[in-house]
Amino acid sequence: MSRSERLQRWREEEEESDEDDIIFLGAMLAALKRKKNKKKFRGSLPGRHNVPRDILGGHKKIYWDYFADKPVYNEKHFRRRYRMSRVLFLRIVAAVEAHDEYFRQKADAVGRMSASAIQKVVAPFLMLAHGVSADFLDDRSEWVKAP
Repeated sequence: MSRSERLQRWREEEEESDEDDIIFLGAMLAALKRKKNKKKFRGSLPGRHNVPRDILGGHKKIYWDYFADKPVYNEKHFRRRYRMSRVLFLRIVAAVEAHDEYFRQKADAVGRMSASAIQKVVAPFLMLAHGVSADFLDDRSEWVKAP
């Protein structure tokens, strides 16, 4: 094979390689454009409304009812409601919070704080203490308030 033939073959291979590069770059640019234009899901779906749950208020109520310096309900009421001492309850909450990320209080996508570890543990303890289902706790306003 002569030098001119080799040079011609090399040029053809380079042209094919350039075409492949251009096709590859075009595909990459198209993929980046699709990714950029793709809507990210943030917040509520259109047409739905948010229910204000007052999560922070719930934590404050539990704290003032049972864990403040002068709580609304004393140790006797706490023991009757949760079937354990306040100190044991707080030790369990701390252990659960340290064990599982779910129980740690953190901000959601909007920046609002989620429920505290105490709030997340209260319902299961009430279920265990009184032998009731989770559905029963949804309508607990009458039986939880009475000490």
